[in-house]
Amino acid sequence: MQDNFFILMLQSIAALALVLALFAALVWGLRKLQFRQLPEGEAAMRVVQRLAIDSKHSLIEVDHRGKRYLMGLSPTGISAISDYSVDETREGSGDVEKV
Repeated sequence: MQDNFFILMLQSIAALALVLALFAALVWGLRKLQFRQLPEGEAAMRVVQRLAIDSKHSLIEVDHRGKRYLMGLSPTGISAISDYSVDETREGSGDVEKV
């Protein structure tokens, strides 16, 4: 009787260790996927800058496929304000070419 209890307890501990190991592997995998960045290519999109107008409203400038978009963010939604192309040679100086 004592041997059966020991074997049953050992099996339970081994099963618990297996479940915990699977859970740890799942958490590790999800963290790796969460911090994965999109490849730099044509589909890459990035927020260039953000200007907070007040606690609920802000303006953002987004770069996508060589074109910049100015958008307004509010609790009711997102509004496209304008879009323009950036001259690559003058991008650092802040000059933009209006389309």
